[in-house]
Amino acid sequence: MNTGSYSEDVRVGAPGQRLVTLGALIATLGCACNGPPPPAPSPVIMATPSTVCLGDDFKTVITLDGTQSSAVLALEPLTFDGGAPPLTYAWTLAGSAYRIVSGTLTASKLTVTIAGNEPLQIDLLVQNTTGGSADSTATISVTPPNDAGVCPLVDAGACPLGDASPDAAGDAGPCPLVDAGVGALGDAG
Repeated sequence: MNTGSYSEDVRVGAPGQRLVTLGALIATLGCACNGPPPPAPSPVIMATPSTVCLGDDFKTVITLDGTQSSAVLALEPLTFDGGAPPLTYAWTLAGSAYRIVSGTLTASKLTVTIAGNEPLQIDLLVQNTTGGSADSTATISVTPPNDAGVCPLVDAGACPLGDASPDAAGDAGPCPLVDAGVGALGDAG
C-alpha cells in the first residue's frame, strides 16, 4: 500500500483558451474568500418634512438626519452608544434641484432646500470601521395644489387665502404664507 501523496494536474478551460490548473484557480479565488464579509451597519434616514408644496422654490428647509444610524445591523432603532466606533456618511441627492443650507454630503446631518418641481430622491450610504456598509433611501415628495389652487400643506387656520393676518401691531396685512409663496400658486400676495 502506497502511503505517499498523490497529485494530479487538472486543467480548466475551454478549447482554444489558456488552460489554468485547478490548484492555481483555487489559490486565486481563495484570496477573495478569506472569511465572512464585515458586519453591516444599520443606516437610518430621518427626513423632516417629508413633503413640500409644488413649486416650493427653495423656501422650505428640510432636515436630513442620519444620526440614528448604528454601527451594527438592527431591525429596530438602537439607543445611542456614545462609545460606539464612528460611522462615515455619504448622502446622494437626485431629482429636484437642491441647495445645501448647512452641513455637507459627508456629514451625519444636513439641511437642504429644494426647487419642488419634482420629488427629491435621497440615498444614505453608511460605513462602519470594520468596512461594512449599507444604504437606505427616502423621498421628499411634492404636494400639488388642491382644486382651489392652495397647497394643502399650508395651515388653513394661519390665514385663509384672501384674508389678511394681523401684524405685530395688530393691524391687518397680507398673509405672510402667501407672501412667502407657500399659499396659492401664482399668487404673489
